[in-house]
Amino acid sequence: EMGMRSEAEGCHNCTAGYWCSAGKAIECVRNTFNELSSADDQSYCVQCPDNSGSPASSTSQAACNCVAGYYALWENDTLSCELCPIGASCTGSGVTLARLPLEPGYYRTGNASSDLRLCPDNAGNNSGCVGGVGEGEGPCREWLQGPYCKLCNVTDTSRYYDADESACVLCEGDVTAPLVIGVVGALAGVA
Repeated sequence: EMGMRSEAEGCHNCTAGYWCSAGKAIECVRNTFNELSSADDQSYCVQCPDNSGSPASSTSQAACNCVAGYYALWENDTLSCELCPIGASCTGSGVTLARLPLEPGYYRTGNASSDLRLCPDNAGNNSGCVGGVGEGEGPCREWLQGPYCKLCNVTDTSRYYDADESACVLCEGDVTAPLVIGVVGALAGVA
């Protein structure tokens, strides 16, 4: 008869982020996700991990962001939201371990570490450990690197670490001047 469709034509291929019932696509609600297509009931919309949320119709766990006060830790492609440690500032949502913002005066050995340590210079905002997000150790004040930001990052002798200032400062005088004078003097003596 006219207007009739076969059963196969009436089937609806549901997309990820949705579940389908009676040929209608229904989005997964906020704080859930669905990675599969052809989901035929709401149970396919999986709850985001504790202390995280996602927009409606999310298609993967990667859409789940940890809420303020927590940071994202991914292990074996599974998200957990860990309480922000003392010395870190997790004021916004979506903070990850790799991009964990440190408070001034705190240090960590790299962006894969959640072990935050108070810098021994105990200088707060004047610390060699400046806070914020760093790519490796620290993050450290300009010219500093290494454990607790107490090493100068120069290979010559133009700077030294001054513990009173928690900084890598210039050596007094120009270290190259005596060398140049000595070389010029030696050449003059040969001539």
